[in-house]
Amino acid sequence: GETTFIGRLSMQSDSGLFLIEELERIMLERAKTAREAIRIADSLTAQYGFIDVGEALTIIDPQEAWLFEIVGPGKDRKGAVWAAVRIPDDHVAVSANVPRIGEVDLSDPNRMLASSNIFTRAQELGLWDPKSGKPFRFYEVYGDRDSNHARREWRVLSLAAPSLGLEPETPELPISVKAERKISVRDVMAMFRDTYEGTPYDPIGKLQVTDTAGNKFTSPEATPWMSNHMITLLNTLEPGIVPRERTIAVSRCAYSTVIQARSWLPDIVGGIVWFGLDNPATTSRIPLFAGITDVPPSFKRCDQKGFTTESAGWAFRRAARLAEIEWGSTRDMMADVVREFEERAFAELPELERRAVELYKKNPDSARAVLTKYSNDFARAAEKRYWELGDSLWTRFARGF
Repeated sequence: GETTFIGRLSMQSDSGLFLIEELERIMLERAKTAREAIRIADSLTAQYGFIDVGEALTIIDPQEAWLFEIVGPGKDRKGAVWAAVRIPDDHVAVSANVPRIGEVDLSDPNRMLASSNIFTRAQELGLWDPKSGKPFRFYEVYGDRDSNHARREWRVLSLAAPSLGLEPETPELPISVKAERKISVRDVMAMFRDTYEGTPYDPIGKLQVTDTAGNKFTSPEATPWMSNHMITLLNTLEPGIVPRERTIAVSRCAYSTVIQARSWLPDIVGGIVWFGLDNPATTSRIPLFAGITDVPPSFKRCDQKGFTTESAGWAFRRAARLAEIEWGSTRDMMADVVREFEERAFAELPELERRAVELYKKNPDSARAVLTKYSNDFARAAEKRYWELGDSLWTRFARGF
């Protein structure tokens, strides 16, 4: 997983080769474990240089989970500065476009790793003085946490450990919390759909209307993903009625993934990318097994350069945008479709996986073929359903009432 954060602009270098996308690509091609991926990133950026502003990678293998944060080495320098922290096995962590790693303690390499220049580069640039007695905090020295993006940290950690009573305005939330119950894949999917409903930060919580009987309810026209212009207009009419929040689910999302790694199964079966196109609140997750050898052509077609029915992305995007026209009356419809595919997957996967494991013992290629067919059939069915859903919504709203 990847999330961009605001690193100090003084750390950005133009003397290097790697932006985060290509660094990720090579880490994935060469590494077998999360730790190995981190070592590869260190070696490559030290030799060829990192030129992005600030990036965080969440890296897992079937045994460990790590948060890796990296910035450039400074103008006209080649290299990188980075830190990585291991997330305890019974914890939940979150990275949400702001740096998370605080104090750096390298006494236990089983818990924390860092570039060899992490302290010296800060001293050279005047960003930290070890004689000051002030703790070295990675996010403080090399990044910027002044952003309401951090609200998402509070929300995820609070859902995982509600009894902690975490406050959203706390300057430094814990990097991870011990989960108070087992967190399932479906729980994580639900977190991705979250828009702070029922909290003071709900973007539409105050948009109440009154019917002829005097009953108050949220306006069906209200959506958590209103444009900045609409928010400004509403706040002009009544100051503060719509808080400007960056919710977890956003309509401008291109795609999101929930990545599952199960050590007790062969890798081709145990690894699943639960893939969702467009807004995480309205998309149906498609299980793409690690062992598949292909995806449908429409899932290979970019959806960023204009509408085309040859791209699956537009099936999901069109349905989601149309549903936002009157979210109060369409949200249940969208939720039903999401639930339909989610329940289908979790009902069918146990038997599919049992069969794939048996095949794998005899012929791994046969197992790959079965998994590929299933993932592809599921993807096609979801795409078809969303094209139909978009047609239905277009018909519903075409006349404007």
